[in-house]
Amino acid sequence: MRLQKYIIGAAGLCLMASSTIAHAEMLKISGLFPAEDYAINEVDSIAVEPFEGEEGLRMQIALEKRLERAEVYDESYFTIQPYRSELTPDATVTGAAYSQIDRYNVQESRERCVERDADNDCVSRKKVTVECLKRTIRFTGNAIIARAEADREAFRKQFSRSRDEVVCDSDEEFGSVESALQSMANKVASDIRFALAPYHRDYDVRILESRKGMEKADKKIFKAAVKLTKKDELAACDMWQQQADNGLQQISLQFNLGVCAEKRVNWQRP
Repeated sequence: MRLQKYIIGAAGLCLMASSTIAHAEMLKISGLFPAEDYAINEVDSIAVEPFEGEEGLRMQIALEKRLERAEVYDESYFTIQPYRSELTPDATVTGAAYSQIDRYNVQESRERCVERDADNDCVSRKKVTVECLKRTIRFTGNAIIARAEADREAFRKQFSRSRDEVVCDSDEEFGSVESALQSMANKVASDIRFALAPYHRDYDVRILESRKGMEKADKKIFKAAVKLTKKDELAACDMWQQQADNGLQQISLQFNLGVCAEKRVNWQRP
């Protein structure tokens, strides 16, 4: 059954923002976050077509693998159809990918030995300016997704990544160009995946512990619930809910109940 597109509730986003509050205890929240772009909403199948450029094949393969691994709740989000399949996919992806390598001389500040003893051991070091060689690897291009049913462009993403390395000594050497380009292609493919499909993530939200304004008995129960979060989060939530049901109104209690509601929310699933 096809997974539906989800969007995390406004309450969840507020709770994430509140997670920076400096309190000791936390509740674990499980959330499903929306894709960055809604242009291909309700797309089940995608075919990754050839990319132009000298890095086109690398980008095509990286993107196809990444979209194939896109999952929500352990279920594949897209069906990846082979290029030129007899079946018509809901959308197609193509684009272009290029690489460029530049080298130029630079000056760097490096620590060097400036004085040695009779045994040729360094006894004094300081930073000096030395001549070095800098290499910049660039990986650029774009990805274009078209909806088959509309025969029109639905999504376009420009990408540009680079990696700099500097070599100053004879025993230093640049890293592998192949490895650098593959790493950048994989990162671009991951960016596109998150732009097109929702993703699941677990995160912690800090609860409030202030008992200001509570009666002595309520303070005792509230504190016990805070302590209980370390062992049984839902039981702690039940204790706070009981306090609210008994008429207690206090900001820490209301905030924590909001976190509890987020924790208990039953995300819509197929």
